[in-house]
Amino acid sequence: MTGLPGALLKPNFKPLWRAPTTTELVEHWPPKGYMKEVEVEDGNFWSLGRRFGRENPWDIIIFNFGTEDPQVVNWYLHNAVGCWKSQDNANFAFDSSITNEKKPGKIYIPHPGWHPDPKFQKGSGAGKFVHAVKDATATILTRLAKRIPTLAYRNSRLDQFGLEKVAEMINTGEVPLVVDPELMDSAAYSFDDKTIYLGKVPKLGRPFTAGVLANEATHAYTHWRSTEVNAFNNEMISSLAESVAAASVSVDFVRRQLENTADGYDQLYFPGWVWATELRGISRLGQAELDQDFDHPVHGVPMNPFTELVKYHDSIPYYHLKRRITWDHDWKG
Repeated sequence: MTGLPGALLKPNFKPLWRAPTTTELVEHWPPKGYMKEVEVEDGNFWSLGRRFGRENPWDIIIFNFGTEDPQVVNWYLHNAVGCWKSQDNANFAFDSSITNEKKPGKIYIPHPGWHPDPKFQKGSGAGKFVHAVKDATATILTRLAKRIPTLAYRNSRLDQFGLEKVAEMINTGEVPLVVDPELMDSAAYSFDDKTIYLGKVPKLGRPFTAGVLANEATHAYTHWRSTEVNAFNNEMISSLAESVAAASVSVDFVRRQLENTADGYDQLYFPGWVWATELRGISRLGQAELDQDFDHPVHGVPMNPFTELVKYHDSIPYYHLKRRITWDHDWKG
């Protein structure tokens, strides 16, 4: 555990507290992936929760201290935040907090998409469901990081680090997940609120799910990299990621999609088929590797997977814009 700053002043009352056990000690201080740090010299967790739109203030407590035991919370308020006063002669208040560094104490606010682990009883009511969605999504992306090669086209890319980084940001709430059954697409990434929207709850072992998550992870990673990219190029990589990720889970699934030419599936999944059957084992997959003819497993004729992927996107009017887009690197924590 990273060292806690400690309190400059001793308590002016007899607090109800106990030190955390070895298993209760927080692993990191400050906690990883916070959205904002707040100096606290007055108020309490309830007023802090209202200030940042948290209906349940225990979400902030658990994010900071990893416990729902009030006595352990008191210990952390003194040793991590520098609290020394009380309003009820039992529990610490933020009033006049000061650490050994002679600075006001700080509390760290999680991202809106962060919810406590379902083992906690005092966290937000949506915690169990949200945690299950986050855990499944992050697990899928982490597994894909070990399965698929680096995907690159001009200055757009998705690699092992990128997939693991997006999984980490999902776990910390930096990239919130929203399940919306009315979503028109299977999934979508919003650059406005850095959120991945899902049409269904993700399930492990499903190639279609792995594909759409890899697609949206590409956009989240591009956003985090804050790199100026061509929208068309980035969509090329996100679709290639969808194709290859699905093939990494089930080659049979991809072959079945190649039998269905509706909605461009034939063009979308052919690159994944080629990677899984002809190019598996390479460390990098891009235009140089895909821009050649390979036998199509259904049509029985040579086809160029890179050309097919371009056709897939050229069939969608939006991508004719081929506009350049830039995102500010304003990630916190």
